Amino acid sequence: MKASRGQKGQPGRRKVLFPFLLSLLCGALGEQIRYSIPEEMEKGSLVGHLARDLGLNVRDVSARKLRVSAEMQLFTVSADSGDLLVSDRIDREQICGNKPVCNLELETVAENPLNFFHVHVSIQDINDNAPSFSRNDIDLEISESAQPGSQFTLEPASDPDVGINSLQNYQLNHNPHFSVVVKENPDGSKYPELLLEKPLDREQQGFLHLVLMAVDGGDPVRSGTAQIRIMLPTPMTTPPDSSRTCTRSA
Repeated sequence: MKASRGQKGQPGRRKVLFPFLLSLLCGALGEQIRYSIPEEMEKGSLVGHLARDLGLNVRDVSARKLRVSAEMQLFTVSADSGDLLVSDRIDREQICGNKPVCNLELETVAENPLNFFHVHVSIQDINDNAPSFSRNDIDLEISESAQPGSQFTLEPASDPDVGINSLQNYQLNHNPHFSVVVKENPDGSKYPELLLEKPLDREQQGFLHLVLMAVDGGDPVRSGTAQIRIMLPTPMTTPPDSSRTCTRSA
């Protein structure tokens, strides 16, 4: 009979334990807070009113030791206000490379009772990089026999920024012989080609100097330039006919 009464009491204890365990699980899973900030914000800049958004008052911040737990210590919680602040330089390109979306997931901890809160911070790109060429000087040899419509592929510029802040176009200084055509790779990156518009004449001009500019779409616009030096080589002369032999008179 005692065993029977003990067995009858177990379901009741399970009913009591279940809500308790569920509350602990919910506290461990915590809430998700989302913020969005531009990169390169100054140290101490406000990210968001973390304590307020979590439903905590200012007294809870210190008493419950509200803090950020993350590998990269880019953020901190103000002990006075409970606000989430920038604590170190945030370089989007260094953290996320050229990914179109850069999200950091932080875990904030509060004690007594223990709670974990997940905070997502989206890092927005700013136009802090200018397009640049791997070489500032580009040397080309183009024969004067090249026909108008001929195209000559050039090395592209690079820009670590993303979206509209990345490289958008190429421009060429005005000249009578060449224009620039912008081509696009399958991945969306752009590269330039020189298009010959007018026949070349070595006798009139054996050397041409052009300036190629790569520009992004930021505000303000940033750009980088490369100097193009085009040489028109001397046409090869017809070599003497080696099949002819001289005969010596007897």
